[in-house]
Amino acid sequence: MLGDSVIERRFVSTLSIAAILLIILIALPSCKDEPTSGPNSGIQNQIIITLSGRVSTFAGTSQGFLNGRRETAQFYYPYGLAFDAAGSCYVADGFNNCIRKISPSGEVSTFVGGSVGSSDGQGSQAQFNAPHNIAFDSQGNLFVTDTENNSIRKVTPGGVVSTIAGGTMGFVDGSGTSARFTFPSGIAIDKKENIFVSDIQNHAIRMIAPTGEVSTFAGGSQGDTDGVGGQAQFNTPGGLAFDGQGNLFVADVGNNRIREITADRVVTTFAGSTKGFTNGTTKEAKFASPTDIAFDSAGRVLVADTANNCVRRVGLDGSVTTLAGGSYGKIDGLGSLAKFCYPENLAFDSSGCLYVSDTENSLIRMIR
Repeated sequence: MLGDSVIERRFVSTLSIAAILLIILIALPSCKDEPTSGPNSGIQNQIIITLSGRVSTFAGTSQGFLNGRRETAQFYYPYGLAFDAAGSCYVADGFNNCIRKISPSGEVSTFVGGSVGSSDGQGSQAQFNAPHNIAFDSQGNLFVTDTENNSIRKVTPGGVVSTIAGGTMGFVDGSGTSARFTFPSGIAIDKKENIFVSDIQNHAIRMIAPTGEVSTFAGGSQGDTDGVGGQAQFNTPGGLAFDGQGNLFVADVGNNRIREITADRVVTTFAGSTKGFTNGTTKEAKFASPTDIAFDSAGRVLVADTANNCVRRVGLDGSVTTLAGGSYGKIDGLGSLAKFCYPENLAFDSSGCLYVSDTENSLIRMIR
């Protein structure tokens, strides 16, 4: 079994950034309870439920590149997941260098990309190099961290791909493609349409304004220090997610922690300390290379605890528990009976079911 140091190396190596599916949604019994709305709603119109921890395989079979029914489709290191307003699930299919789409009826197709490169264009004319995470804006445009191209790409609803920022390795703020990133990974978009990106090897959180101007929002050096803006430090920051109050949460992979950044750029440690596998309060809890986070509609935090092969949950009372998994393998089941092989990314559908990109298994799993 690989250790968490290997997970960190995969995050920062151009030979190793591959991984986890995005698929979600569709044609399964609903996870719903009662509709809700409010400031803590992690997903618009999502239902408030309490997940039981029952894991099933939603899409994928084995490593490969095959469209068709979700039950027989193949992915190759799926990473980021995101749902559009119509309920289709999109997957950043890392080693297939494309974005896949799973329709509400369960049909898997290739939305854009499919070959290694950096070309803009429509559909299969566009190229990617290890696309990692994805997020939708309010207009239905999909934004992609194209990790090994060190760029941020935009995909219109019609499948037209363009490069909005970056394209050259480095650490430079500026406008559009004059800015530089070094392995951008996580991505999240706020209500003002500012795009936030975790810049892995620069240990920073970058912001792309609607004007295209790129700035450094927090961090910029390796470490674990809390602070304001550039005074704060990260170690290989991964997944990003906003809570209902507009605070940005960061899966700080190398520090084995979850960090919180306010709108005023104040960075604090929300949960975790040293690496390990311990439940308890947010101060007592230990994670091992957590790579992504997601909020449910009640405001609870879900964590892809990658090197522990499990999904953790932080309750509203601040208690950290293990929702599902905890050992290496490929087994569906309830709670700790289920097994994952490096779960890396999370997304909720509108019914409140949680989807997990089970990277090394090249599957999309569902938890209800």
